[in-house]
Amino acid sequence: MAQAQTVEPQPTETAPVAQDVQASSPLARAEGEAAGDFLKRVMDVSPLEISRATEGLLKATPGDLGALVTIAIAEGTPRTLAAELMKGLTLAADAEPVVIAQQASAFALAEPGNVASIISVARETNSIPLSEVFGEGLALAANTLRAAGGDITLAAAIQTQATSRDAPLALSEAFLDNTLLTAAGAAGAAGAGAGGGGDITGSATSPFSGGGENNTSEPVTQTAGVGAPTSRTRTITSTATTGTTAETSPVLQ
Repeated sequence: MAQAQTVEPQPTETAPVAQDVQASSPLARAEGEAAGDFLKRVMDVSPLEISRATEGLLKATPGDLGALVTIAIAEGTPRTLAAELMKGLTLAADAEPVVIAQQASAFALAEPGNVASIISVARETNSIPLSEVFGEGLALAANTLRAAGGDITLAAAIQTQATSRDAPLALSEAFLDNTLLTAAGAAGAAGAGAGGGGDITGSATSPFSGGGENNTSEPVTQTAGVGAPTSRTRTITSTATTGTTAETSPVLQ
């Protein structure tokens, strides 16, 4: 009678335990969340991520530009938030210059006092690319008013502020480049050549009240025979509406 062989039990192989490592994902903006609320959450987690979060906001929803400009210069905004937010505006302007110029135009058209806010942010950032894009946006706003047969005085007031001594030089130059080439056109150039240097503001009286830190500045004149440089000029069409409103963020309260 055959004896049954004893079979030694084989050790059961155990699968290696997967390490529970999850890559940290960036904060996502909740549906319906205000831009200011979102940036405050980002600041609470990682202040250095604010600039990239701002750039992302403007790429996803360019209409937030007005709210972000308002937050950046508000007295109640924490200094770190304001500084990083302005870096983000510069990044967005460099990546999407035409889109940001269009939104700056819409913000300027929504409320006269917003022009001073745009210029203030450009001055605080001390960024040539952002100043140029904002200058193009203000030129687009002024040209839109003129082309639509709107208030010429308002268009002139935008120009008075954009070319004032308080505005960054890059902003003023970009504004004039785009205004002269887009709005004046061949007729304006011919008129300047025939009549010599002339005031191109149309009016030196500014209707801006409350927002006019630049209202007293003298208008810029165009010298006859001097063509506007075209190196920074972009073809920008208006998608602006005058219904844009600035957001008041809880971070300011």
